[in-house]
Amino acid sequence: MKMPIAGQEVNPMKLKPAYITIEDEDGNIIERIPMTAADDDWIRAGRLRKKAEAGDKEAAKKLKEMENTQMMEVVDDEQADESEKSQDNMKSNFQIIKGDITTQQLDAIVNAANNSLLGGGGVDGAIHRAAGKELIEECKTLNGCETGQAKITKGYKLPAKYVIHTVGPVWRGGDKNEEKLLEGCYRNSLKLAVEHNIKTIAFPSISTGVYGYPIEKASIVALKTIHDFLEQHESIKKVVIVCFSQNDYDVYRDNLDMLV
Repeated sequence: MKMPIAGQEVNPMKLKPAYITIEDEDGNIIERIPMTAADDDWIRAGRLRKKAEAGDKEAAKKLKEMENTQMMEVVDDEQADESEKSQDNMKSNFQIIKGDITTQQLDAIVNAANNSLLGGGGVDGAIHRAAGKELIEECKTLNGCETGQAKITKGYKLPAKYVIHTVGPVWRGGDKNEEKLLEGCYRNSLKLAVEHNIKTIAFPSISTGVYGYPIEKASIVALKTIHDFLEQHESIKKVVIVCFSQNDYDVYRDNLDMLV
């Protein structure tokens, strides 16, 4: 094969492509397949392996480097696939809406309650009014609820079969264990959902009303805690966060996009 002169333009159509030849038992070529980069690596690895088996230490070293590179590529591809599956799963299982949590036709809704569980303002009061007096009568039997914990009741007149009551932390500057307590609200509510075979559930934005938890911080805690829980528990098929205001909705949407 003639080598091109320096500066001479090479017509790529005149370059002979590399082929893998397939021969029959008599040595006759029965097929010629254009060789890809992967095939080239495979052939080179075969040559290095023969030399390594013959005691060539340099060939053995190069073969090891080649195998490690290929192994890393496979692992990286698998990790990328798992990441994409996780993102797709998060998006398909998760919904953020602006609306009224009391109208959600799901297996359960979560109530941002106070420690007494006997009703209050905001979401708490709205849920109690929509569910009817039977809800507060059942809540009286629960002996309240600790901050970060959760308890479950029937939904009564609500479209949802169950109400999971959880008590969020009051924001005191961020150094009073608020983040862990808020994580507990979401995690413990989801645990109760799994225990009661609840497949679909709606949350309000816990602690971001009169309790004063900054919406930016609270939304990240909520989304990450729910995301991590869903990765470990496939029984829950749908989680909805119902936002009261447009601003809350926008913050949750932006942070969900960044998370997935």
